[in-house]
Amino acid sequence: MSPERIEDIVAFVHAADARSFTVAAERLGLSRSTVGKRITRLEGRLGARLLHRSTRSVTLTDEGATFHGRCTEILEALEAAEAVVTARGISPSVA
Repeated sequence: MSPERIEDIVAFVHAADARSFTVAAERLGLSRSTVGKRITRLEGRLGARLLHRSTRSVTLTDEGATFHGRCTEILEALEAAEAVVTARGISPSVA
């Protein structure tokens, strides 16, 4: 999976959790427009609308809720995998 695809998913998860593109953008250090473009690109790639957008809020569609749940599980698993390695305190060595 390309880094771009992962970034799109991360933007989606943050926007869904915050129920706001603006808050997601602040948390990710991006512009609101960039978050919106990443989510639109993700929806286009999936061929499904993930979020209902209004001027006041962002809510998940049925497809978005399903996708969000799986993505959250996967991102948490990645964080746990990283924590296992960093907890070992092993420094990289030059071969």
